Amino acid sequence: MPWQELGWERCLAPVSESEIAAVEQQLGIRFPASYKEAVLACHGGSPLRGTFDVPDEEIGLITTGLGMLLTFNEDDAESVVDTHRVLADRLPASVIPFAIEGGSDYIAFDYRSGNEPAVVYWSHEKEAADAITRLARNFDEFTALLRDE
Repeated sequence: MPWQELGWERCLAPVSESEIAAVEQQLGIRFPASYKEAVLACHGGSPLRGTFDVPDEEIGLITTGLGMLLTFNEDDAESVVDTHRVLADRLPASVIPFAIEGGSDYIAFDYRSGNEPAVVYWSHEKEAADAITRLARNFDEFTALLRDE
């Protein structure tokens, strides 16, 4: 499902393209175009259809949800930049969180394989080697996985 069809709530005041570009420059990456469109429309917001499954080798599928997109506000503890900074000692540098799920885990872009990042799930409860699970090849494929509960 395209991000536009997910339905969004609790969106913050609009973010500008220049604010997104400043974060990209600070992190040394380029966000996917469709993700930028989504945050231009609703940064900090939550999708109405945000449920998805995370494959786990030990227990099978874990159902969770996209709680909210991280913000682009410099002074916000739930911003992309601040979250990346806080998790820097636990995540590879080229894995950039862009959303928090319902608890303390994150959905992130994984740039380790190039400029078109995969979407991964990072579990705070697992050891570094097992903490990252690939969810989708890109942001559009990830939003297609999102559904009602």
